[in-house]
Amino acid sequence: MLTQWQAGGTKWSENERTSIFSKKGGDIVFVGTNEHSVDAKGRVIVPAKYRSELGEGFYIIRDFTGKDCLRVYPKEAWGAFIEKFKNVPMGNLNVQRFIGMIVAGAEAGDIDSQGRMLLKSEFKGQVGIEKNVAIVGNIDHFTIWDVAKWKEFDNETRKMVDENPEIFDMLANLGI
Repeated sequence: MLTQWQAGGTKWSENERTSIFSKKGGDIVFVGTNEHSVDAKGRVIVPAKYRSELGEGFYIIRDFTGKDCLRVYPKEAWGAFIEKFKNVPMGNLNVQRFIGMIVAGAEAGDIDSQGRMLLKSEFKGQVGIEKNVAIVGNIDHFTIWDVAKWKEFDNETRKMVDENPEIFDMLANLGI
């Protein structure tokens, strides 16, 4: 059974909700959720549809918004992300420390000939990844979660959406 979301008197099915994001004008777009296993060497298969978007490598960081997941950015999206940090005044020491933490924790990587990426044990330990992962599209990047943590987060988010219909008012104001 598909979960329903209501926006401005219109109900969207899950399929309709996830299809509102589409690739246009060459923008990088990651959508969908895929489950894979991490092998004994810490490698995980990257979905084929994501591999083409990653192009010539990526950057991986621990999520900095309080979620137990990793964020993976193609080099182009990482550059745009980092560019925004250049606007933070040097005198804002707390934000500069935060930026330093993000940048110091980043790792560059690439996809091997088998379509896999390496998840270093440090990263896996920081977010509790053991064997099975969910690889989740998030428009300009994707996240990697322990599959049980992803399912818990996804269920909590669906409940939050159901309890806060004003979310759709905000989206409508953005033209979505």
